[in-house]
Amino acid sequence: MSKTFAFGLFLLISNFIVGKIAVLFFAVNRPLGIGIYLFSWLMLIAGLVISGKDGWYMAKDWYKAHEKKLLFSIKHIFK
Repeated sequence: MSKTFAFGLFLLISNFIVGKIAVLFFAVNRPLGIGIYLFSWLMLIAGLVISGKDGWYMAKDWYKAHEKKLLFSIKHIFK
């Protein structure tokens, strides 16, 4: 796996996480939540350009396998 492909995977996985965090910010500060959400879309587009369709499938599978653990961690950080 090349470094650029790995960076694309990182951006795609981070996109999923940042998108979930943006939902939490919508309740507190709507403009900030929208800004974070739009930033997550930039991460998604950059990740897709760098790693392509194969990276998308790998990132999606990784996120599905670790989603509950990540969401549990995010909820405890924001408590």
